[in-house]
Amino acid sequence: MIKKVDIPCIYLITCIENNKIYIGQTCRFNHRTGQHLSSLRKGSHFNKYLQRLYNKYGESKIKFSIEVECNIGSLNEEERRVFFYYKSTIPNLVINSRVDPVSNRGIKKPKESVKKQSDKLRGRPTWNKGIPMTEEAKANLSQSLKGRKVWNTGTSGSGVMKSNKTSFTKGHLPANIGCPKSDETKIKISVSRRGKGTGLWKDRGLSFSVEALKKMSIAKKGIKRGTPTRINKYIDIETGEIVTTKDLVKIFSVNRSTILLWRKHNNPKLEKFKLAS
Repeated sequence: MIKKVDIPCIYLITCIENNKIYIGQTCRFNHRTGQHLSSLRKGSHFNKYLQRLYNKYGESKIKFSIEVECNIGSLNEEERRVFFYYKSTIPNLVINSRVDPVSNRGIKKPKESVKKQSDKLRGRPTWNKGIPMTEEAKANLSQSLKGRKVWNTGTSGSGVMKSNKTSFTKGHLPANIGCPKSDETKIKISVSRRGKGTGLWKDRGLSFSVEALKKMSIAKKGIKRGTPTRINKYIDIETGEIVTTKDLVKIFSVNRSTILLWRKHNNPKLEKFKLAS
């Protein structure tokens, strides 16, 4: 029979058959006892050892008792004292799963439990999703944030940080430099750009007046079109042969702009090729 008391205390749950004990603390002994029994009857008690004892011997063999009555402020201290006393005297009879009675430190959940909890929460929206804020709540939030500075306002990277960042990124090329695009990728890019125009004024649907066209025509007079691009020549240090940028494009299977970038950043791939004067 459970004693009808509702006081802060350290309590014991004892299995009469084998003297196994569970140690706990509560502010309301009667209420906490009812919680334990409810979980045990449902077969869902958090302490699997206590649940097994209940299933094996029955409710009549499970005894609840008060070990120490104390103030609410000293519950943690008293529970530790009682717990470590029984752990040092009868360690094999204490069935608490925690190493420290008032902390979850040292307890590792099994992977199955972690996965089960993850699957249960996956896809579940937050409690306030889709609930619009009232005008009063917006005003209160705005008022509370007024004058508050962002945590990094006025802070700039130190000289050391800036120099480190510069030294780290200096001479680094983009990751996709020298990687030719596959035909499939080119088709995808082409399809994604269809209908968007090339950025020229004709594609944007703009038209110039007759006066503007005349001015543009006069401005372009005397400009030679089709001026050949300067061909850079390189000397192969090993063989002494002269090669052009076009030849390097074929050798490395990259485009011309990549070769120019390599030359600009002194890429090791061009070490054996010296720019001809």
